[in-house]
Amino acid sequence: QLIEKVLNVIEVSFPKVKSRPNNLEFRQVELMWELASAKLILAQSEKRPEYAREAETLRKQAITTMGRLLGDNPNFDKRADALFFKGFAELELQRQNEGMKTLTQFLKEYPDHGHAPDAFRILGDDRFESGDYEHAAPYFQRIVAFGDSPIVGYAFYKAGWSWYYLRDYPKALKNLEFAMRWADVAGFQTSTFNLSRESRRDYIAIYAENEAADKAFKDFDKVFGSNNRDALWDLGRELDKNGQFEPASTIYRNLITQSPLPRDKLALQTHLLYDLYRLRRWPELENEITSTPNEGQPFSGDGKEDIEPRLREIAMGQHFEFQKEATPATYNRLEIVDRHYLRLFGNELMSQPVRYELGLLLLNRKQYQPAIEELTQHWTQHKAELKEPL
Repeated sequence: QLIEKVLNVIEVSFPKVKSRPNNLEFRQVELMWELASAKLILAQSEKRPEYAREAETLRKQAITTMGRLLGDNPNFDKRADALFFKGFAELELQRQNEGMKTLTQFLKEYPDHGHAPDAFRILGDDRFESGDYEHAAPYFQRIVAFGDSPIVGYAFYKAGWSWYYLRDYPKALKNLEFAMRWADVAGFQTSTFNLSRESRRDYIAIYAENEAADKAFKDFDKVFGSNNRDALWDLGRELDKNGQFEPASTIYRNLITQSPLPRDKLALQTHLLYDLYRLRRWPELENEITSTPNEGQPFSGDGKEDIEPRLREIAMGQHFEFQKEATPATYNRLEIVDRHYLRLFGNELMSQPVRYELGLLLLNRKQYQPAIEELTQHWTQHKAELKEPL
C-alpha cells in the first residue's frame, strides 16, 4: 500500500511540471517493479489471481517506460542502470531474445559497471545451457576480473565445466581448483549449492576420468594441501566407481605406505583387495592378505559398511569362480580369503554364507576335523535363520 501511495503521488505531480525529471521517472519504474513483485507474492499466498494480473500489467508498463527513458535520453546519467534493469526485466517476462540483446548492449557500453558481473553470468549461463561452451567460457572468465564480486567462485566453477565440455581438461581442473580456493576464502554457499563441496567433488571426478593416477600424489598435495589424504581416498573411490581398478589400486597402495592408523589401513587394504579381485590378480591378492599381520581381533566401530560387503563379495566370488578349478593352490587361496573375512566379521549375521562355504571347502579337501568345526559353528551360530539343517 505504501508503494502504491508513493506511485500515486508521483503520477499526480508529473502533470504539474513542464518535463518529467528522468531520475524521478527512473525511480518510479523501480517502484512499479517492486509493487509488481509484492503483488505476485500476495497472489500466491492469499490465492488472489487478480493480483497476478495486476502484477503482469505493472511489469509490462515498467519495461515500456524504461525503454522510452532510454530512447528519449541517450545521455541519461542512469543509462547503465536502466539498461541492466530493462534486460533483467525482459528476461523475467520470458522475453529471452530481447533481454539478451539488451544485456549485450549494456556490456558493450559499460563492461566495467557494478552490474557487469551479473550480466556476464546471465549471458554465460544462457550460452552454457544452450551447449555453446565455446562462448560461455569467456563470459565466465570476464567475471573473474571483478575480484570483489560474490559470484567470482561461481564463475570459476562454470568456466571449469565449460572447458571440460570443450575437452580442455587442464583448464577445467585449474578453474575448479580456483573455485575451491575462492570458496574456502569467501565461504560462498547457498541452501542448495555448496561451492567448496561441489568443486572438490567435480575436480576429483574429472581428474579420475582424465589424469594418470601416478601423478595424483604430487598434484593433490599442491591442490588440497593438508587435506590431500582424504582427497586421494575419494579419488580411489571415484576410480573404483568408474571401474578403473588398476589406477585405483595404485592410489591405495601408496596410501597404505604412508602408515595410516590401523583402522584406515584395514579400509585401504580392503579396497586394494577388492581391486585385485576385480582385476583377477589372485597371487597378489593372496600375498596382500598373508603379508598383513593377523591381529586376531574382530572388527568393531565405524566403517563396517565400507569393509564388510567388499570382503564378503571377494570371498563368495572366488568360491563361485573356482568351483570347477579344484587345485591345491586354489583351495589354499580360498581358505586364506575366507579366514581373513571370518577373523573380522565371523560373529556377524552376514557371515553365514562364507562360513558355510569354508566348511564345504575343508570337507572337499578331506580336512574332516576343521570341516566339522566350521559346519558345527555355522549351525550353532545361524540355525535361527536357516530353514533346515545344511
